[in-house]
Amino acid sequence: MSIHTFELSKSFGKGENGYLKYQEFLDRAQTDCQKEGYKIFYDRSNNPGYKCHRLLKFMGLGIQVHLIANHNDYYIKFIVNLQKVLVADGLVKIINESNAQEAIEMVNWQLSSWLGDEFEIDRLRLSRVDICSNIDVGSAELVSAYIRQMYRAGATKSYKVYGKKEYGKRFDKVAGFTARSRSGVAELSLYDKERQLEKIGHPSDEAHGILRAEYRILNVNKIKRKHEITLTNSETLLWFINNSGDLLYEILSKFIVDGASYKLSEVNRLICEQVNRKKMRNRMCRFSELVAQKHGMFSARRAMEQEDPKLDSRAYHKMIDKFENIGVNPVPLPAKKSICDLPSLFEWL
Repeated sequence: MSIHTFELSKSFGKGENGYLKYQEFLDRAQTDCQKEGYKIFYDRSNNPGYKCHRLLKFMGLGIQVHLIANHNDYYIKFIVNLQKVLVADGLVKIINESNAQEAIEMVNWQLSSWLGDEFEIDRLRLSRVDICSNIDVGSAELVSAYIRQMYRAGATKSYKVYGKKEYGKRFDKVAGFTARSRSGVAELSLYDKERQLEKIGHPSDEAHGILRAEYRILNVNKIKRKHEITLTNSETLLWFINNSGDLLYEILSKFIVDGASYKLSEVNRLICEQVNRKKMRNRMCRFSELVAQKHGMFSARRAMEQEDPKLDSRAYHKMIDKFENIGVNPVPLPAKKSICDLPSLFEWL
């Protein structure tokens, strides 16, 4: 697990002064593309105040260049896929610590040699970092099972899980889903990597049995403040690579309990065997029943709060901790599915 993608940006400013610098850069890019033979695409938008030119200067080298005019705001954005910087067809593998420094230096050289020293990585704004993990669970059936369990969990009110309501008939909850933080600072996506590559016309045997987890940090400064990071952009990227496991674990644990999944009858049996206190035992069994009925932990919690006024935040988290202590996920496996038990997702990380 490591960084998959990161985003750098540089503002030209706002108003007339920003527009002049933006236009000067666009003119320069158009001259450059005619000389070197690469293309510039103009992305049409339903938003009349938004314009985006995509410069294919580094097509195939893992660097996308977007020149953007958003109403009165003008800036350039670089979206970098670190693995593709080193391997042009790197669709499955993720860069590791041993060659990350080389890839970052290569990006720095590409940008600064084309645009000058002011476009070195450390002089731009690091606006997004995507942490990624290929979780090899061994089969497509298990990939679908884990995705279904994560989708059914719906465990946190600070994230909105995007599903059938947002995507309509295009949505397939066993192929993958995305959850977005309500504050807009992060996203979590889980999907079947093999199916995703087949869909875009790049099938790969290497992706079989791979559950791809992507944690997109859309407010890097918030993470830097939380961890008191005062590093350059290059050093910050290496910090994210070195700490990617802890960061991914932290976000996944907001969605799913670290425990094995079973059918509801087996969940109840294990609770009755391993939980001594009758009140806690009854509460845990009832909660799992509500999760099965309401198709989600968040909805089940709200329903249980109506039934049990004493279930405050402290009591709820104490109950969830007890599920983890006995190694059981409160989200039961679907009754009609053939899989009867599923190891904790965290065992694969």
